[in-house]
Amino acid sequence: MSARTLQTGSRILVVGGGTWGLSTAWHLAQRGYTNIICIDRFHYPSPDSAGYDLNKMARTEYAGEKFMQTISREALGEWRSNPLFHTVFHETGRLSIASSPVNYDELKEYHRELLESPRASEIVWLDNADEIHKFAPYLTGSFQEGKAVYNPEGGWVHARKAMEAVGAECTRLGVQFIAGPSGTAVELVFDSSKSNVLGVRCADGSTYLADRIILATGAWSDLLLDMENQLIAKCWTLAHIKLTDHLEREAVKGIPVILDLEKGFFFEPDEEGYVKICNEFPGFTNYRKVVVDGKEKKLSVPRGHGSHPTDSMPDRSFTEVRELLDILKPEWRNRELLNAKMCWCTDTPDRNFLISLHPWYGRSLVLATGDSGHGFKMLPTVGRYVADLVEGKEDEWQKLEHGKELKDKWRWRPDTADKRPGDDSRPGRGGDLSEEEGWEGDAAGTIGGREDSHAIGSSSRTRRNQQVRASLLLTALAITLSWVAYRGLLWDV
Repeated sequence: MSARTLQTGSRILVVGGGTWGLSTAWHLAQRGYTNIICIDRFHYPSPDSAGYDLNKMARTEYAGEKFMQTISREALGEWRSNPLFHTVFHETGRLSIASSPVNYDELKEYHRELLESPRASEIVWLDNADEIHKFAPYLTGSFQEGKAVYNPEGGWVHARKAMEAVGAECTRLGVQFIAGPSGTAVELVFDSSKSNVLGVRCADGSTYLADRIILATGAWSDLLLDMENQLIAKCWTLAHIKLTDHLEREAVKGIPVILDLEKGFFFEPDEEGYVKICNEFPGFTNYRKVVVDGKEKKLSVPRGHGSHPTDSMPDRSFTEVRELLDILKPEWRNRELLNAKMCWCTDTPDRNFLISLHPWYGRSLVLATGDSGHGFKMLPTVGRYVADLVEGKEDEWQKLEHGKELKDKWRWRPDTADKRPGDDSRPGRGGDLSEEEGWEGDAAGTIGGREDSHAIGSSSRTRRNQQVRASLLLTALAITLSWVAYRGLLWDV
């Protein structure tokens, strides 16, 4: 079916109920399409999704990247103005800190560009520890070599609640959601010539045929289609602390997002007192041998937190989170770290998105992936671009300020696969999970299972202690039962 013959009742299948899948379904439904199905292993918002989280930044700071600044400000406008997001978007601004000279140049570049931003008159440069402490008295680190810049633009979004809001709006507009084995995509269905994608087959054998298939599968994209080395699934790590003291919570309520350019960042507490903390590093891979399109490949395979709810994060990440707190807020360093987990994204070589038609399958298959760790803030707007591709309207992008760059930066581009920067392009040290300890949980989890986002475990050490205690109890019980059986007392029950 060509773009010209797409009707409002045409069958549209969105594969993936995460951030970009929900955004796509939402924008298509707003355009009047009435036969949209969105499938995922889980009901929306998918807990495997990177967006299933307490906080995500909504930022516009991109040193030297005018294109990303432009599309980020476009999304920021929607976060501010769309009533759907009024309760989940918090424009607190961001305080970026160079705690050592190694990041001075990057910070100065931020500052230079922010002085040309829409709120340039509100930008604040902080040149030393005294100025940082005066501006942000809630930060108690020494900052002996510290400098910082405050940008009032942007802030953070309660990510999970934002996705819930978009999912509910999709449902209101008639989008059908299918989850569980019937929504777990395992392979694409092609026509006899393999020149068009006809649909998707799922784990229980269910097959969904459609006139347009949108692959919004994030870190799982490479497992459904050969992406020709354009994507690598990577995870970043995070943990939380809980502030139970009312005065302590109030002291950091409404603060900007706090970012140390080398070590990581944290947010203000949510309404329950949870503070999310992330260490900065290049991400972990998880390489395994898999079969895709009938060919064996070695790929980084994600372990989403919904599918693996007992996974934590590597021991090294616990150490790095505490090192971050030691720099910014030393009194928090030894607090219990709760709900430690890994957040799976998919990196492109140049960290631009992959939002494109596939060169082999015409308009039957639309790709919406390659978030590269900074795709959530695009929730309000990314589906608009994907919907344009579904409808064949991408030529209209030329009318936009950034339209000339969209096609080029987001195109299918295996030619860039060998230009991927090394881990040293980001602070910290990455690696593969096979080299790390303390992260792997007890089991693969169950399809459709869900727990409260703050109740899934604490640190890996706490979990191991619980496992040791359970093992000792089972051993003691076995000894007791053996003794009882020996005395013959069981037969008297």
